[in-house]
Amino acid sequence: MKLSLSDRTIDVFTISPRTTDTDSYWKNIRDTMSLSEKYGYSGNLIFTGNDIFVDTWLVAHAIMAETSSLSPLVAVNPIYMHPFSAAKMISSFAYIFGRKTYVNCVTGTSKNDLLSFNDTLDHDDRYERLSEYIEIVKELLTGVPVSYCGKFYTINDLQLQPEMPKELMPEFYIAGASEAARKVAQRIGAIHMVMGKPFTHAAGSSFSALKNEGVYLGIVTRATARDAWERVNSLFPESEEGKMMLEYSMSNTDSQWKHELKRFADSENIKDERFWMRPFKGFQADCPYYVGDYEQIAELISAYLMSGIRSIILDTPSDESDYFHLQKAFLKVNEMLSGTAANTENDFPEITFRFK
Repeated sequence: MKLSLSDRTIDVFTISPRTTDTDSYWKNIRDTMSLSEKYGYSGNLIFTGNDIFVDTWLVAHAIMAETSSLSPLVAVNPIYMHPFSAAKMISSFAYIFGRKTYVNCVTGTSKNDLLSFNDTLDHDDRYERLSEYIEIVKELLTGVPVSYCGKFYTINDLQLQPEMPKELMPEFYIAGASEAARKVAQRIGAIHMVMGKPFTHAAGSSFSALKNEGVYLGIVTRATARDAWERVNSLFPESEEGKMMLEYSMSNTDSQWKHELKRFADSENIKDERFWMRPFKGFQADCPYYVGDYEQIAELISAYLMSGIRSIILDTPSDESDYFHLQKAFLKVNEMLSGTAANTENDFPEITFRFK
């Protein structure tokens, strides 16, 4: 869905639930596509990495070909593809389908996978390379010959045809909790993706610096908090095997995002009753989950929207009941923000809120 506020439009993307089961992997992706289109979401986030079963760009093609409105949010990592090839894929989708591609620019994979590629760059250098990568992609999409001499890439009069229509130019996202990620996002004008954090009324001011950022979180909601917790506990049971996999994963990554999540997972001082880390601790999700009734979840989403965010990525089960109840929570957001806008003079602009 697109949430239209008076000062900006907010895209809401979904992702397929994590699975290593070959029988359900593609089914989950197809189910997520179908439900996302039915409930009016902007599109689907597609992961990349050595461990995915279907190539990222083939999933993106399926989203474009099998739906009439969704756009792929494609994870792009410089170690897997030259910037010309990425630009060519983006241009091809625009030419064939007349729809925009969103690009989630990442640098991370496991240390072992980096070694397999003989990629020995440190954390910050990988972000510097990513910055060059995106600069080249953006220039190539203008259709003019591009020459570039950087620390990591050199090209001479490289040209991509045809020129991209301006209205179909991609939007770029940078994921990461580090200062290096934030600097790259600012440098190239990308949306900086941050993870959801615990929220209380007392900490509300901490949301005030999220302009030009997006938030990545999981949500399970129902009409009552009790029903929501029953649902989420059935989805994410305790898993000793998952905990062991997480510990190994933590020893095999330099992702500051992931290490920050682990600190939340180990903390005993989180006061937000909606904030839940078991899916992360059980290696079942890459983000925190929020659990509660419609009003509790709507309060959280409203706080994010009022803070100035520009995008939401939702980790949610690929079951229609969960999409149905999420829609109920978003409708409650509409009620909350419309009422607040009518009674507030200075906090934020008047809101005109609608679903896509």
